[in-house]
Amino acid sequence: VNVILFLNTDTVLVSIANGMVYRWRLASKPVLVWRYQPPSTVMSMAQIGSNLVVLGTLKGHLCLLDWTRYAKERSFSNENRPVVLHRFVPHERLAATSEDASLRKRMGIVKLRVKTTNADCEAGNKNWGRCHLTWVTQSGWILSLALESPTIHGPCIVSHSTSRVTYLNAGGEMIFGKSSWSLPNSALGSDMSGRVVCLVEVPAVTYVLSHHDKFVLDSQPSVIRSSKRSLVVQSEQGKRVVSLPSAIKDIPQALALHPSHEWIVIGDGKRLHILVGRDQRAN
Repeated sequence: VNVILFLNTDTVLVSIANGMVYRWRLASKPVLVWRYQPPSTVMSMAQIGSNLVVLGTLKGHLCLLDWTRYAKERSFSNENRPVVLHRFVPHERLAATSEDASLRKRMGIVKLRVKTTNADCEAGNKNWGRCHLTWVTQSGWILSLALESPTIHGPCIVSHSTSRVTYLNAGGEMIFGKSSWSLPNSALGSDMSGRVVCLVEVPAVTYVLSHHDKFVLDSQPSVIRSSKRSLVVQSEQGKRVVSLPSAIKDIPQALALHPSHEWIVIGDGKRLHILVGRDQRAN
């Protein structure tokens, strides 16, 4: 099981590893209402209003469903399928993902948050309002967009990106002309509590090519990852970077932000670290 989301007191969505998403009605004996096969495995889900849900997938799709409406999947079938209002890949028009194939493959949506200006963003003739989606990707980027309606959305906005990869030849000279972005070599801790996004920053990456000739790019490079550890904290007041103490050696793969935003609990290997105060001092 990847994700579980309660839509109301007796309705739950469950995403499992084979890619299927199920809606169950909870009773003394749970009833399967419908199932849906998205374009790829669902890693995150969020509710919009009283009848919509948005799914974020491993390959970066956003799928908007009306979970209250469904129909038979095929004639003479007992299986139901929900109404899919919209499905798209928001990052496909970004210049960065066009330039860097490795980045494009790491745009899976691992955390997803919805902010609306209308509590009843519903399909049909009811008032839609305006809906903002913000999400964290596998690559350590923070992206967002605005939904104007169930089928119309604005451009994908980059709120945070990782640093560009630095290329050096064997003599230590910089090589220009190749554009790519630093990517994590493990899962990144992140939290989207309230209106704040907190994410472990991806360490800067440097590739040192084994050949002295700067035009030989097909040699196997040595990879140097920065030892600096930090968090990106983004709120309505802006974005700031919090340096982590030297006691944190590994890339934190789990973190939680206290509702007061004064504490951050970080999981580093087999240890827990607590950052406290506005300067996030470590304990």
